Amino acid sequence: MLVDYSSSEDDDKEEVDYKKSLPNNRQVPKLPSALELLGGRISASEDCEDTPDDHEGRIRSFAHERGIWATFCYIPFLENSSLISLQVRIKDSIRKALNLELTEARDFHVSLTRTVVLRHHWIESFVASLEAKFQHTRKFSIHLNSLRIYCNEENTRTFVGLTLSEEVFPQLKNLVESCNEVVREFNLKEFYREMSFHISILWIVGNHLEVLRSIENELQEIFLQYLGENFDDFVTVVEKIHCKSGNKMHNFHLL
Repeated sequence: MLVDYSSSEDDDKEEVDYKKSLPNNRQVPKLPSALELLGGRISASEDCEDTPDDHEGRIRSFAHERGIWATFCYIPFLENSSLISLQVRIKDSIRKALNLELTEARDFHVSLTRTVVLRHHWIESFVASLEAKFQHTRKFSIHLNSLRIYCNEENTRTFVGLTLSEEVFPQLKNLVESCNEVVREFNLKEFYREMSFHISILWIVGNHLEVLRSIENELQEIFLQYLGENFDDFVTVVEKIHCKSGNKMHNFHLL
């Protein structure tokens, strides 16, 4: 397996590229369950206080503790001038219509897992299992075709999302199931049963689902205008899958 380590603007961040598949006869060892490994909660002295102001007002879904890393898998969707222009246009329209100030999302992506928490010493095995699952996956194209308002399960954030065309759902569901199989090894929560594949372009703290859906049709018209004028900017080829765990990024390149 070839692993490339690339530097970033932040010396604390690390990126790992998996450019060759595992040998067919390689077996990833079966892991003990998370409960078997956990052995109790980290002591209170190791807990860190959550300060929403440190991350743009967002509220954590779980307490931050030393030695526990937030982890999730996703498909990157590279930004371009049309997406950025649409993002600003939608944000301005919401401000004028509802007097709500949304925040522009960074790093557009399609989620393949929930955000789960891993002990630091689980990460290597978790990544090895993912690598084995993705080793025969081929590249495919995805495109955005609609606008929809979402709210997370905890009702802590509301999003403006752009949904993917249903014709690629079979490939996406296969990726999700591969991720779910790995997540189950650690007794963690699988991806949502009602899958709605999308990228988020704007968000706001709290549950504003009802009020934002009151103008969803108007926002959809704006999106369709951009889509009609710049269709190619809303299409991308899925060439790799990212797994972000804490400050480390693992990149799985597809065939």
